[in-house]
Amino acid sequence: MCLTVYYSTLEWNGYGTKQFVGVDNFVALAQDTLFRSSFWHVLLYIAATLVLEVGVGLVLAGLATSGTGTRLWFRAAVFTPVMLPMVVVALLWGFIYNPDFGLVNSTLRAVGLDGLAHAWLGEKQTALWAICLVSGWAFAGFFMTIFAAALASLPKEILEAARLEGASEWQLFRQIKLPMIRGSLEVAALVCVTGGFQGFDLFYVLTNGGPY
Repeated sequence: MCLTVYYSTLEWNGYGTKQFVGVDNFVALAQDTLFRSSFWHVLLYIAATLVLEVGVGLVLAGLATSGTGTRLWFRAAVFTPVMLPMVVVALLWGFIYNPDFGLVNSTLRAVGLDGLAHAWLGEKQTALWAICLVSGWAFAGFFMTIFAAALASLPKEILEAARLEGASEWQLFRQIKLPMIRGSLEVAALVCVTGGFQGFDLFYVLTNGGPY
């Protein structure tokens, strides 16, 4: 970390003479319109994935742990995308979003909604949100597993006492389970945010950094 800070104050190509430039690199970065645009898009991506990954994962965990049985088939189906390499996920969804023969546009045209068909990854208005949806599909199962494990570890006595007092499953989830797994929620949010800043392969394979 100290070396990273030190290198950021240099004009250096990795070999040869180092030239100290102070904060000039940071000034140039702040003035770079491409960097500012990229950083803003990353923040939007993180905000969306907090909902589509953590939020949806929490809902899925609630479904997977409610009622009788563990519903192993449900967990396995939702978790399967997590095991796929991100490049495979990107290629798969590239076909799904294809404007000519992709599943999304073909379905829209089949039901008479031709006007809603788009080049989902080729238009600035839809590309980022299309990628967010892919990310949610790929990682919601990961967060579901975290939350399901946390919910399964809750003391059964407390839950049974609440049911005896007449609490519904929704009240049980919102007023008892959620506060008791707050630590897992905080960790999941942190993992999602740091993962969002590190994201690259999904964007690169789907859009090559585009559109435009």
